[in-house]
Amino acid sequence: MAFNHPGGEKLTRRLLALTALPQGAKLLDFGCGVGGAMRLAASEFGFDIIGIDSDRGMVNACKLQGLNAVLSKNNVVDFPSLSFDGVIAECVLSLTDSRAETLHEFWCVLKRGGKLGISDIFEKGREEILQNELETAGFTVRVWEYHSREIGAYVAQAIMDGKDCADFDRYGKDTGYYLAVAEKP
Repeated sequence: MAFNHPGGEKLTRRLLALTALPQGAKLLDFGCGVGGAMRLAASEFGFDIIGIDSDRGMVNACKLQGLNAVLSKNNVVDFPSLSFDGVIAECVLSLTDSRAETLHEFWCVLKRGGKLGISDIFEKGREEILQNELETAGFTVRVWEYHSREIGAYVAQAIMDGKDCADFDRYGKDTGYYLAVAEKP
């Protein structure tokens, strides 16, 4: 699956559109996987994109496709401050060791007015905590959408494909999925 998250390519396209970044914007794909979002961001949105992933196999898969991806050590965003117009993180922020630290790193690498686009799982009823974490990191939340119904279709397809879906059972029946766009003022 090139878009290995609920909502797949359709939700990635929506996330990229909602960032409202102009063509040529420099974008970081945190947890880029095999590069599905990178290809879409470059071909349909005209973004100058670089991916980062902690899995060497994923980075190599991107490079074999001619995509610009680098290996991250311990999910560290190792780029100079003010390097990007936007950052996207799809179905990966919930897997980081320290969400607060990762959000701070995103804030540092974004230029003023830069956009952070996230789609990820969450525990229903804890949305306010996630929004507060974004605000504590210095972001202003501009968009917050629920896409929890996408989980069922994703998990069913993943099971049919023989994939492990343990992360989507983390919160049991209270597992939700959201899309958010936040801005660095």
